[in-house]
Amino acid sequence: MVGAPPEKRGLRLFPPHSPTVPGCTPASHRGPTSLPARGGRKTVGNPEATTHPRCRKGSHVTTSTTQKNNRQNNRKTGTEPASRTGQDAKTGAEVTEPATQPRNAPVSEWEVGTTVHVAPDTLLIERNIRDAQPDKDLIDSVREFGVLEPVSVVITTDGDALLVRRGHRRTLAAIAASRATIPAYIAGIDSLAKDAEVERVVTQREENTRRIGLTTGDEVRYVETLAGMGLSAAQIAKRGKVKRADVDNALVVIGSDLARKAADRYESLTLDQIATVAEFENDPETVKALIAGAATRQFEHVAQRARNDRAEAQFKAALVAALEAEGVRVVERPDTAGALDRYKPTIDGEVFTADTHRQCPGHIAWLGTDWVTVGKDGNPVIEPDEPTEPEGGWASEEDEEAAWAAYDAAEEKAYEEARRVNRPVAVYGCENPTGHGHIDRHGVSSYSPAKTKAADMTDDEREEARKARALVIENNKAWDAAETVRREWVKATFGARKSAPKGAAAFLAIALADDTYTVNNPGHGALSISAEWIGDRAKIATQAAKATEGRALVLALVQILAAYESHMTRDEWRRDGTTTATGRYLRFIESCGYPLSDVEKYATSKKTA
Repeated sequence: MVGAPPEKRGLRLFPPHSPTVPGCTPASHRGPTSLPARGGRKTVGNPEATTHPRCRKGSHVTTSTTQKNNRQNNRKTGTEPASRTGQDAKTGAEVTEPATQPRNAPVSEWEVGTTVHVAPDTLLIERNIRDAQPDKDLIDSVREFGVLEPVSVVITTDGDALLVRRGHRRTLAAIAASRATIPAYIAGIDSLAKDAEVERVVTQREENTRRIGLTTGDEVRYVETLAGMGLSAAQIAKRGKVKRADVDNALVVIGSDLARKAADRYESLTLDQIATVAEFENDPETVKALIAGAATRQFEHVAQRARNDRAEAQFKAALVAALEAEGVRVVERPDTAGALDRYKPTIDGEVFTADTHRQCPGHIAWLGTDWVTVGKDGNPVIEPDEPTEPEGGWASEEDEEAAWAAYDAAEEKAYEEARRVNRPVAVYGCENPTGHGHIDRHGVSSYSPAKTKAADMTDDEREEARKARALVIENNKAWDAAETVRREWVKATFGARKSAPKGAAAFLAIALADDTYTVNNPGHGALSISAEWIGDRAKIATQAAKATEGRALVLALVQILAAYESHMTRDEWRRDGTTTATGRYLRFIESCGYPLSDVEKYATSKKTA
């Protein structure tokens, strides 16, 4: 038996030895040794050292026979010397420290079937079938709450020590956490008989394989119980040792009967996934798709597509309501219709606008899509007004420069983390521009083949054209959803990563060799993308100057990935992905663990839909 971990006191502690056991000497226990064939015991203070079979006697922190005998007497009488002696780990000099931890009760008070409180560093460790080292989380928990479940111990056959039978990790965690005592249930008397040893090994496995951890539903009820006691989300996170994001997700789930049922039924779903189910509780079809998507690693893609479809429906409803409020007839675009920006009333006239065409009997509108620049809040970016020269001119050049500087700052703020998204827009047109005498300002192109009108197609041709158009719309929407999921994944995966993933150096080399244009001419969004992932240029430079080699490589990698992202378009799925830059990029992040969506898989292969 030895004291608390040496790193806690700067002492080098030797494992115990028993001069009564043949071959058992201090030298035989100094440093790691192989476990004996049967019956060996580990000492708590030095898990790498082992005692010989039945060797359970020894001093606390010294190897001298006198001190060993004193230690045994002290343990048996329940007393403890005023100090302990050991060697300084650096100098080797003998040092003495006060004995501050309480010792165990006298041996005479040990009784099978009772629970006692003992100093964890006085316990002997039974050999275990698995690595029983505690992790940081367990040590932190024991430091704050103590050992909540008593360890199971047996009295050694010579009656002078307690041997841990179950609870090795808790015991070691208590030592690392400097706990004075831990509860221990005395289960019986140790035996080295073969049947007893077999039972020991079998029960070790049974104990560790029959356990059931908390389910997602249990975690939700845990947060609900604390919230019912009046704790705020912040208090639950702090006192309950739960991540704030998990607390917030649990609170969302609590308010949804459907999500709570899903949490209990589908134990494989994570808390954030269950919160997403709650988000769509009024959309049963989407919930079914989410549950199915979780089994194929497509959950996030399904969720983002559903969010995009919901947002699109909301935008369309708002547009239709606004158009109808203006008295505009909203229709599905007819084959004969044309957008107003193509027509004018006369050869010399101005192109129609919604206001100038309003009186035409064919005035209609339909819903189309267009690229819109939105800010980080998702709303269209509103550019600031340029400064105008005041009456009488600028008072000074400094005033003019200050005005423009303020404008530049406002514009930069407006476009902070801005991105381009495809949104529904109102398209004004004429139901029959030719019939109403409008002039096509473009005339008829002499180099563009005339597009076959639907009226001139056969039924089969019309059906094929409809399917082709539907496929384009579907895959374009799927690509938009995948872009959001993909970029969030890259940020979460590489944003704070300290070392590059396997294959990163090769990928960068290939990028510089095969995708020179993409790497050297990043799109206009590359800077904002990389800024969202790891910070703007100034922050990246600062990070790189202080970074390790591994982190610096990650910073370089992320900027290259942002360049690829900035060059990608909605129709990547139509191209042969075996030869494109997009295909190389997607295959790389897939190798790092990213789950490709179905439409992204098209962009990595010859198959294009």
